[in-house]
Amino acid sequence: FFFFKQKTAYEMLRSLVGSEMCIRDSYREVGNVIGKHAADKGLSVVRSYTGHGVGHFFHQAPNVPHYPNNKASGVMRPGHIFTIEPMINQGTWKDVTWKD
Repeated sequence: FFFFKQKTAYEMLRSLVGSEMCIRDSYREVGNVIGKHAADKGLSVVRSYTGHGVGHFFHQAPNVPHYPNNKASGVMRPGHIFTIEPMINQGTWKDVTWKD
């Protein structure tokens, strides 16, 4: 099963690269593409964590949610550097944080 999730995450990244998404698209579109791919496989995308910008600080704007119908603002522009790192779950999108 672990390989299946890895393969699905890789396929999601490839679907972003191969999509019509381009400069001047909104950051929220990233989540729409990833969410559709996950749903097609019967999986869900964790909503607690997102991609982020990388610049003077490692975690900075923009916020790039990986799930569909998110409220992310902003548009991609040349020179923007951001991460795409979805967490894929079997079942619900909810995650559990251990106390430690």
